[in-house]
Amino acid sequence: MKYIAIAAAGLFLTSCASTNYADYELSTANLSNLQVNETFDSQLRKHQLDLVFDYTINGFHQKGDLYSCTVQFLNNNGTTSSLSMGTKAPCQLDAQSGNISLSWPTLLDKSVISSSAELDKLAYPMQFFVAIHQKTGRRSNKIIGKSAIVQSVAKL
Repeated sequence: MKYIAIAAAGLFLTSCASTNYADYELSTANLSNLQVNETFDSQLRKHQLDLVFDYTINGFHQKGDLYSCTVQFLNNNGTTSSLSMGTKAPCQLDAQSGNISLSWPTLLDKSVISSSAELDKLAYPMQFFVAIHQKTGRRSNKIIGKSAIVQSVAKL
């Protein structure tokens, strides 16, 4: 019984400490100097994007883990999709401006388990852009800035 009371108190304190994202006005972001180096080997099923870019967030809020970036792939129905790489975003932005260098696998890479449905909705030739997101809720976010669309050099 003692353990249940401690667990309930911990849960209560955690819920009280949660962030109210409505308190943070939506920022805007700019990306510049995007450089893309694409590694593609169809026989090894390796397809990775090595990206370098500069960013600036206007109206930056100092709250930790509020901003992140992703690579968004265009689908043939006009929507976009991205890869979820675990529970923590691989590209956290914790400063108002900076330079980011990251590697991002595509849906064609063997490290990514892609269903045929996901591959069928992907637009070919593959196109993508880098997006900067701001959290708007515990499990939601909004794109506040993005790069120009880049077309993959991979021939499928």
